[in-house]
Amino acid sequence: MQQDKDGETALHVACNRDSPSIDMLRFLVDNGGGQVVILKQDKDGWTALHVACYRDSPSIDMLQFLMGNGGG
Repeated sequence: MQQDKDGETALHVACNRDSPSIDMLRFLVDNGGGQVVILKQDKDGWTALHVACYRDSPSIDMLQFLMGNGGG
């Protein structure tokens, strides 16, 4: 999965949305390299799981999905 100038992947961006979709996360993981994309770090060393946890009100479903697919 490609990264932008800040090192973020589409999964990082999806985890930072106001209403992230588990279906979208599943699609990105399934088509982006599985555990490899979940563990990919941005330029600050953050993974998608870090981004998801940092939200004001993280989605428990999103956190469970990321952790259950190799992110934690």
